[in-house]
Amino acid sequence: MGPPPALGPPSPHESTPRITEVLADVPPGVDPSRDGRRDAIGDEFVELVNPGPFPIDLTGWELRGGGASFRFPAFSLPGGSYVVCFNGWHQSWVGPVGDDEIGPAGPNPRFGDAWVFTMRRGRRGFANDGGEVTLHDAGGGLVDRLAWDGTVHDRSLVPGPTGEAIAHPPGPGRVGCSPGERTPDGMADQAQRDDRDRTP
Repeated sequence: MGPPPALGPPSPHESTPRITEVLADVPPGVDPSRDGRRDAIGDEFVELVNPGPFPIDLTGWELRGGGASFRFPAFSLPGGSYVVCFNGWHQSWVGPVGDDEIGPAGPNPRFGDAWVFTMRRGRRGFANDGGEVTLHDAGGGLVDRLAWDGTVHDRSLVPGPTGEAIAHPPGPGRVGCSPGERTPDGMADQAQRDDRDRTP
C-alpha cells in the first residue's frame, strides 16, 4: 500500500484537520484509554489535530477504517486542539467524553486537554497486518488518510515526512502511543504535517 495522496497545506484563513496518530495494534500491558484495563480493540484510537488558529466545524465529518465509520455530531474543534476518537469497546470513562450523538462537554485533562470521543464500534477494530484510516468532510470529500502495511507492531502509527505511516517515536513516559499528548515543542507525535507542500 503506497503513501497517502498529497494534500495542500491549510491557508491562513482556514484550517485543515490532520490525522496525527492511529493505534491499530494495542501494546501488551498498555491501557491507552486509562480506564484501568487493556482491551485489544476498545483501546484502539485515531487522533486528529486542528493545526490552525481558527475553529473547524467537524459536524458531519467522518472517520473510516477497519470496515467501520464514525460520524462526528455537532462539534467544533478549537484552533491548535486535538481530538482522540477511541473504539470504545468495553471501556469506561473519566472526564468529558462524546460519542456519535453528542460532543464532549469540554476538553479532557486526562488526555492533554484533547477532546475525546468514543466510537462505540463494538468488536470491529483496525487490522494489525495492514489497513488505512481516512478522514472525510461533511460532503464526503477525502481530507486526509494514513495507511500502514503491518510492519509496525505494539505501538501506534504516525505520518512520516512524506506521509507514509511510521512507528510512534519513543520518548520519556511514552509506551508506544500518546493519545492527545503534545511534545515539548507543542507538536503531537512529530506528526503535524501542515508544513509539507501537498496538492490535492
